[in-house]
Amino acid sequence: MGKIRGEIGGEITGTVGDVTITVWKGIKVAKRKQGPSTVPPSQAQMQQRSRFLLASTYAKEVGAARQKRALYETLAKGQPTTWRALAIQDYLTPPIIVRVDVDQYTGKAGERIDVFRSGCHLPAGEGNNFRPDARRCKCFRGGWRLC
Repeated sequence: MGKIRGEIGGEITGTVGDVTITVWKGIKVAKRKQGPSTVPPSQAQMQQRSRFLLASTYAKEVGAARQKRALYETLAKGQPTTWRALAIQDYLTPPIIVRVDVDQYTGKAGERIDVFRSGCHLPAGEGNNFRPDARRCKCFRGGWRLC
């Protein structure tokens, strides 16, 4: 169904019949509605679809967690995006490891290793080393847990 925002002839997006009206690189474009593919999906496409499904599930979990959703809503305010799109972006974009602090680590199970990362909107912890641009994680039995 087509959507008309503003006055007639203003911003129109959506699909009517077999015509889709959209904006591409700032230009309004009308194109034929794309039908289902006749070629089976490649292995890479199937993996990406699986990753997107997991990212969408993560976004639903964020939506159910009041504090996390509020943070994403604040970040999305005034931007051409939504809190859900930011959550999906966070899930799909691997963090950048900035620094690993092993000063207190002696090799015993359960000891703390501080990993400082960037590239994520949500803070992982609120300890002494927390900064908005660096997050902390804790290593445990071969995995990572947010502090």
